[in-house]
Amino acid sequence: MAFLAFMLLVLPMLAMSIENTNMMSNNMAKPGCQTKCGSLTVPYPFGIGIDDGCSIHPIFDIRCNTSSNPPIAYLNTGATNVLNITTKPMEVIDISTSQIRIRNVLASKCYEENGELSAQQLVFLNTRVSFFTLSENDNKLILIGCDDLAMVFGFSLYEGKNFSTGCMTTCSRGQDVSNNGTCSGIGCCLAVIPKGLTTYLGFLNSPRNHTNVWSFNPCSYAFLGDHEKFTFRGTSDFMDPNFVDRIVSDVPIVIDWVIGTKNCSVVRNSTTYSCMEHSLCIDSESGRGGYRCICEEGYDGNPYLSPGCQDEKQSIDLTLPNKEKSLAAYFKASMKENRLFQILHHRVLKEGSLDQLNAMSELVVRCLNIKGEERPTMREVVNALEGFTKYNIRSWAHDLDQENDQLQMGEMISEQNDLYIVLTRTSNNSHTSSSSVQQSSEYNIKHEEDNLDNIS
Repeated sequence: MAFLAFMLLVLPMLAMSIENTNMMSNNMAKPGCQTKCGSLTVPYPFGIGIDDGCSIHPIFDIRCNTSSNPPIAYLNTGATNVLNITTKPMEVIDISTSQIRIRNVLASKCYEENGELSAQQLVFLNTRVSFFTLSENDNKLILIGCDDLAMVFGFSLYEGKNFSTGCMTTCSRGQDVSNNGTCSGIGCCLAVIPKGLTTYLGFLNSPRNHTNVWSFNPCSYAFLGDHEKFTFRGTSDFMDPNFVDRIVSDVPIVIDWVIGTKNCSVVRNSTTYSCMEHSLCIDSESGRGGYRCICEEGYDGNPYLSPGCQDEKQSIDLTLPNKEKSLAAYFKASMKENRLFQILHHRVLKEGSLDQLNAMSELVVRCLNIKGEERPTMREVVNALEGFTKYNIRSWAHDLDQENDQLQMGEMISEQNDLYIVLTRTSNNSHTSSSSVQQSSEYNIKHEEDNLDNIS
């Protein structure tokens, strides 16, 4: 029957459009700006493109290198330096409402059996701005080795003070090294870092140049990173040729980000205050000032973008132009406001009973539930559809002869096929975006710090 054919066509389209509905309620980009660089979603106040106006400030610009496959995202400020070898921008692998995770880089030293240094790599990381600080809660200094000392240094030029912190590991036999996944201080140790750091210098030293442990531990490694993502594998890590690649891939460096240098109490009544409707201002805990915005309880969305956070019960703002509404949200709103029979085609109304129309529509709403665990499985949908075919259908157009019914069925299916084609094209077009290789903008430290107050 036409009604069932209609629902079979519309159900998949509604299910697909739920992703777009979710995207509208989550932290997305500024209107008209690209939302993704490869697999990375870039929410405002960050923005893809250099000086394209897609971020709250050029420091928050994300360079998307589309010449790589897949594309690679980089921060537009700061750099990681492998001393005496290379300097490169910080590769972004995730952006959340309060943190940025970047690709790791390791300091290392390797020795010959006689204790001569065969290779070394020292690392220096600098975010260059107080907006971005190394998370003292998530990051730890991690040292791997059996005859080593790792240090992190702070310099007054960058941190306003001089300091050093680190840890030391010693072990004389490989069998003494634990392989239970934890850093116990034998073969692996951890050290906390101070809060508010914008720089990290990784330094390694070996008291005996590994001469007593070379047979099972020729190299040592030190890195800063998310300690919850690291699993120590004992002596196998000492000899693993893929150890560095594993850390770079699996253990990110975590950066806390905030807006500006002023706290909430100072900036709340200023014209540069960035928190929109139904959002809260949270002071930075880095000791360097700044704030960030979060949605009030019961609200969702991007607190930095107008119109602000939205009631979680409302999937979409129905005052938006039709082209900005998703089919799923429109259908759900119509059901909630008892307008179902106003949006269904008159021929569909003639093909189904009131009970059948309501039951099928309620199934559609279940399929559109934002929480995946509350949506029906495909088997449940199939069973429900099979049940609907057993309804005793009473046509509201019983005076039409069979030939006319068949003609209407053909017209209905033809119109639905046209709708399917239009919706499919719309769906495809909504996922199409142009991209270009972005040019890097250079900011020196003084210029960046002098402009922090511009975004409060």
